[in-house]
Amino acid sequence: MGKITTVDITKDDMPRWLEFRKNSGIGASEVGTVMGVNPYMSSIELFYKKIGVFDDMVVENIPMFMGNIMEPIVADLWKYWSGTPESIIENYRAGKIIRENYEPRGYILNSDYPHMFFSPDRIIVEDEVETGVLEIKTISGWAAKKWEGGVPPSYIYQLVTYMLGYEKDHGELCPMEDGRFIDVIPFDMDDQLRNMGNQIVTHTEGFWGKVLQAREAIASELDYEQFAPAPDGSEAYKNFLSKQYEDNGDNTLHGTDEQLQDTFKHKKIKEAVKEFEYELTLIENELKAYMKNSPILSFGANGNVYWKADKNGNRRFSIKTKA
Repeated sequence: MGKITTVDITKDDMPRWLEFRKNSGIGASEVGTVMGVNPYMSSIELFYKKIGVFDDMVVENIPMFMGNIMEPIVADLWKYWSGTPESIIENYRAGKIIRENYEPRGYILNSDYPHMFFSPDRIIVEDEVETGVLEIKTISGWAAKKWEGGVPPSYIYQLVTYMLGYEKDHGELCPMEDGRFIDVIPFDMDDQLRNMGNQIVTHTEGFWGKVLQAREAIASELDYEQFAPAPDGSEAYKNFLSKQYEDNGDNTLHGTDEQLQDTFKHKKIKEAVKEFEYELTLIENELKAYMKNSPILSFGANGNVYWKADKNGNRRFSIKTKA
């Protein structure tokens, strides 16, 4: 077990807060970006922020503001959860608190992970014992659609990172959708999450090492781009390239044989994707045509096909089978 210490610093002192985040390693909320699963930021953007090439100033927008305002409300409602959203109402009206939580102040450092820092929303307390970490997410109905296939990977990486830092085997995500719909999703450390934790440590160590090397290169007026993360297949990296580089209209580059092979490969894959998309839609339409008004097509122990109406009355198609 590592030595756990606390750094008492908050957003109230914004310059010091930004300086700490920039120079103390990788925060749990940044791990998804390092792992390439954050749809809103690519790893190369985070890299440029950490080395000072991009501005790291945080501009608070309405979703961020409302998230901060709603967080303590959601944390309080979570105390009354005993399995279903309806249980919150029943327990709240009866004054029956199921569990407690508290907000940790500042940042936590763990000597086992010197390149990381941790700041979960809440610590879970049961019978006066800290049992896990709680992460709260206030999301819109539009964003909630992304949860239909499961919890976004970036949020799972964030929660597992907190579990590592606090050395807890239990964590929970508590999303509130549109300020009305609440859920609690528990996670317990198993082989899959431990493997994810090992990946987090390996990737963040490598990323932070490259950041430090790039800073030294900048200080020595050397090439720092050699330490930048390689391109990945994320939409965030695609969007970064579109924002970063404009068409200057008159600059033609000559490609290499390797790049030519990449273009051939891209063309073949794109053609294959079109074929798979048609076949995928065909199978989905055949299943829907058979199901008609039925929301579930059951295969017993092998799983189900769902075509169920959401809270807005729109039917959503999904498959959850073993194969």
